[in-house]
Amino acid sequence: MRKTNLVYLVTACFALLLPSCGTYYDYIQMLSAKPINQSSSISQVNGGLLYEDDNCAVFYKFWSDGGDAGFEFYNKTDKIIYLDLSKTFFIKNGIAYDYYQDQTVTETESSNASISHTKGYNLSATRSYSASISQYYAGNFGINPLTQYDPMASSATLGASKSYGAMLFGASTATSMIGHSTSISTSNTPILAIPPKSSKFVNNFSIISNEIISCDLKYYPEESDKITYSELTTPMTFGNYITFKIGEDSQLQSIENEFYICEIANYVKQDITEYVEREKICENILTPKEIQAQKYQPIVYDAYITVGDETSFYKTYRVLSQSRLYKRKPTNLYWNSTYKGYTKSEGNSFTFIVPTSKK
Repeated sequence: MRKTNLVYLVTACFALLLPSCGTYYDYIQMLSAKPINQSSSISQVNGGLLYEDDNCAVFYKFWSDGGDAGFEFYNKTDKIIYLDLSKTFFIKNGIAYDYYQDQTVTETESSNASISHTKGYNLSATRSYSASISQYYAGNFGINPLTQYDPMASSATLGASKSYGAMLFGASTATSMIGHSTSISTSNTPILAIPPKSSKFVNNFSIISNEIISCDLKYYPEESDKITYSELTTPMTFGNYITFKIGEDSQLQSIENEFYICEIANYVKQDITEYVEREKICENILTPKEIQAQKYQPIVYDAYITVGDETSFYKTYRVLSQSRLYKRKPTNLYWNSTYKGYTKSEGNSFTFIVPTSKK
């Protein structure tokens, strides 16, 4: 009897522990949006969606994990435009959220005696493409667009501006000050002044915090699954109500840009991820020692998403399952924390392939 009870006890314990075992499966939910009322002044441009009238232009780049609900406001006039954030809102499914937060932000810098050394020597480059209203009105908006998107980037990779940066490691560093700290406090202001022919960014919210689940959409597709919506059937509407005045003595006026989710697609992440070899840094900006270090740098790859467009944003999600949800594709690329990218050398076997961020 005791032996039987022991068997039951072991079986019960094993059953309790079993859910913790399994394999992680990575998915990306891709969401696309359209303006409500197609006759509105919102149009799709290279890099995002653009609202425009005689006084201003408002540019949206939703592309981010969760979707960027913010906007870039461009002043087309010859006067200062005053954006009233206390009367500017992000609205989702009829619920309004204030852009102005009456709070004080304190930044503190401190320094303590320490000595550190980073082994080896790392040289890497980052490449980014961006799109903005300023580039649009400067006449070069949309030059050299990419066709891929970085699933962990803060904005769509379509755009016009190309930049390079370098990170150099390998020297010992030390700080000599002990117990020193500096604090700077800044208070948020409800009025945002925008000079003529220039723009400012306003952002504080994500469009979604979690992936959208629907009985009509496979949550664990073997490859992908998609569902489309109309304005009447959409699960979500969102947008911005923006209040401003032109010059000192003018009356307040407002614009409202509204969008609805028109399509949701769930993808197996590995099926829509492409690995692109990272470009080397131009030797003209390197010292002889840095050039020599770059010669011994392995080939580094960055990961990009291959679906989506100017109207899209995404949400990544991961599932732990004991059952096989899809067939894994073999890869000889491993995450390399030294280079912040993927290399063909062996890496941490517990690190899953997740597309990288652009800087």
